Amino acid sequence: MTGVLFAAALLALLAGPSEAEQVAVPDCCGFTCPDGWEVRQESPKEDLTRTTCRPPCLGPGCGARPVLSVDANMRRGKHGFETHFNAIRSGGEQVRREAVFNGLRALYTTRADESAVYVPVRRGFIRLGYRAPTELFEAEAERFLDLQRSFSFQTLCAAGSAQGKAARVTPEAAVWQPVSVRSDSRPVPVSTFVKTKRHGESRALAKAAVYDVAYDCLLVVSVFPESLASEGGHFEFRYGMAGSRLDSAEVKLVRIEDPSKRSLKQDSRWLRRRGIAFSEDSSGGGKLTLYRLEPWADAATDNRAVLGGASFSGLGSVSVGYDVTGAAEGVE
Repeated sequence: MTGVLFAAALLALLAGPSEAEQVAVPDCCGFTCPDGWEVRQESPKEDLTRTTCRPPCLGPGCGARPVLSVDANMRRGKHGFETHFNAIRSGGEQVRREAVFNGLRALYTTRADESAVYVPVRRGFIRLGYRAPTELFEAEAERFLDLQRSFSFQTLCAAGSAQGKAARVTPEAAVWQPVSVRSDSRPVPVSTFVKTKRHGESRALAKAAVYDVAYDCLLVVSVFPESLASEGGHFEFRYGMAGSRLDSAEVKLVRIEDPSKRSLKQDSRWLRRRGIAFSEDSSGGGKLTLYRLEPWADAATDNRAVLGGASFSGLGSVSVGYDVTGAAEGVE
């Protein structure tokens, strides 16, 4: 009886869970692996996460097992399609076709006993791969199609998805132009205000919204000063996120052109979707200190910052501070 129980337990172990395993790649994506397959995830270098799924190894010849893989290569910089063509060719792969995958342009490639789908994104690429010995390649190919069907992007934008995660501001942000950015984790109290050379100091209202951009995230904090209400003007802080890292930051002065619409207190993306004309001016310089950066849609988010040393046409030197709780999910 003991031998029978042991055999049953071994079969249950090899069979794996009753449903395909859900796998998450941090700040990137999710997909499923076949029942009972081994999942291994590693980050051989910063901004690269490699995940593989393989059948259990039951004896010699484990190296011949089929392998499903997802590489999330989030290197910083400009990665156009030509860059990816060069990378693919240098690896001995041949591009078979170009098609849309999950709403983004993708390259489908092959080489001996291997197929892959490259999905170039703004700062890198996702590579879905399948490798198997020649005698097993066709038999196991359906697994690769299942992986592609199950694949989905994840972002920090979804409500609650980044709870407990602190957004990272890298040291090079301190020399960004025209607005330099630095973080300060001290619990410094910040009030919402706008001070300009033209109007002096004014009370202001701050609102935050988060938008999906491809599979990245854009946090928009809008500050509406009373001094610019008659002009339909507000200051807009736009934070582009690369995963949990701040990838870009800019400050704009937005003015609604139609006098009948100037009472609206909405950001430029909302205005653009509804066909409401506006103009925008960029900040001439400025130093931005982030005391809290929480780029996801949730009623409990806390975003606090102070901009100093900036200048805008018609206003002269400008200082802006905001402390806003909660961020809506922006709709475009």
